Amino acid sequence: MANRLLPYHYEAEKVVLGSMISDRNVLPQIENLLDEESFRHPLHQRIWQAIRQVDRRGDSPDMIAVMAELSKEPEPFDAFEFSQVATSYSEDFYQHACYVSELGKRRQLIRILEVFLAQAYAGTTDLTDLLGGIEEQLKALFEETQDQVHTLDEAIRGVLQRMEKNAAGGEELTGTPTGFRELDRLSGGLQKSDLIVVAGDTSQGKPLSVSPSPAMPRCRELP
Repeated sequence: MANRLLPYHYEAEKVVLGSMISDRNVLPQIENLLDEESFRHPLHQRIWQAIRQVDRRGDSPDMIAVMAELSKEPEPFDAFEFSQVATSYSEDFYQHACYVSELGKRRQLIRILEVFLAQAYAGTTDLTDLLGGIEEQLKALFEETQDQVHTLDEAIRGVLQRMEKNAAGGEELTGTPTGFRELDRLSGGLQKSDLIVVAGDTSQGKPLSVSPSPAMPRCRELP
């Protein structure tokens, strides 16, 4: 086992990171699949952490913002290699993210089993404790990284927090722009998984007010 290489795919990691940098709407769709253990390449790990840090500030993790975040670290990085990552993109980013996540979990599983295999050979740990420890670590490894079920109260609080962040931050949009400046300022644009209802009283000109807007072609870009 010592001579075997841990499962890892450089190009898949690069495409996943590049897609997040190239398209601001990619990160919300795949961030729950990934964590720090998903990436094995040292620079990819640093880029992932930089992307998360930029996103936590409410900024879009584009190439300039992520490079600026990396530049804050005392350890230098290869700017050319970063540019290769940042310019990588695939429409199948979700599929690649699932693959990267799976490889990361396989590496963690191998490390866990190697530790317990060594303990089993050593014979210094009680068998019941050994099996209990394996069960706990495997359960923690494969449980969901984030609960996808939310109450209505949690959803409303999430929207309010996002609106406050949009109003306070330097960047207004965290989603796809609608073309209505005031609506974008308050909502941060159209957010992934949100149901948007445009309503109004009868005979108030709803089709006339919406149809000429630049929001229409942008709305069609949403999956």
